[in-house]
Amino acid sequence: MASFVLNLAEEQAAKIAKQKDMTEIDPWKYWKKRSYSILIILALLLIGAGCMVKIEEWSFIEALYFCVVTVTTVGYGDLAVDSDSSKTFLIFYIPLSVCVVAGALGSIAAINIEKAADEKKIANLTRKLDFNMIREMDTDGDGVDKLEFLVAMLVQTGRVDKEEDIDPWLKRFDELDKDGSGRLDEEDIAIMEREEAERLERVQQGILNPSISSSRQSSIAGTEIQNIKSTISQDNPLTHHV
Repeated sequence: MASFVLNLAEEQAAKIAKQKDMTEIDPWKYWKKRSYSILIILALLLIGAGCMVKIEEWSFIEALYFCVVTVTTVGYGDLAVDSDSSKTFLIFYIPLSVCVVAGALGSIAAINIEKAADEKKIANLTRKLDFNMIREMDTDGDGVDKLEFLVAMLVQTGRVDKEEDIDPWLKRFDELDKDGSGRLDEEDIAIMEREEAERLERVQQGILNPSISSSRQSSIAGTEIQNIKSTISQDNPLTHHV
């Protein structure tokens, strides 16, 4: 009994911690991600500067300046390499460093976008919903259910676009919902199977029509049967795990 109570308390503490994480932003999480990219850039510059100091006998400041100018593709041209060893090293260093630094900077920009999206999500999670907003969520006039609330929140946070991402799938659902019950069940599947059986029967009747040439009948039958099979596969909700 004591073990059960302890496990229950641990589960509740984990749930509370998870809920707290959903309403608060941990700044260290983003700094940690940024630090990886920054360390990669610094390591690349220091390696390049160290090699140029060794090969060209420049000062560390001159070598670091040369690497920064080179990696950022500025290329002032005020420092030039003379030895073949430096040129050989730069043949490999320049393409590699430019690609790595570009990727690291892109990663930093993506982290900033992620942080802004998380802040917007938390703002929507913690703000108080007014009555007008709740009324706008009610698209069918019978109250706001979980699906309507979820769609409204995803649209407001910019995660999805209603016209491009939501409406086409809702339209597809309505097409599959043959009985208009708002659910895809065995009755819908039975209606779809009956409709396709009727279409197949009409195709077979068309094949026996003497007014159509045999080659034309074969062509029409093959096309229609293939369309029926394709439609059955698309309309069957069990096939697409709807």
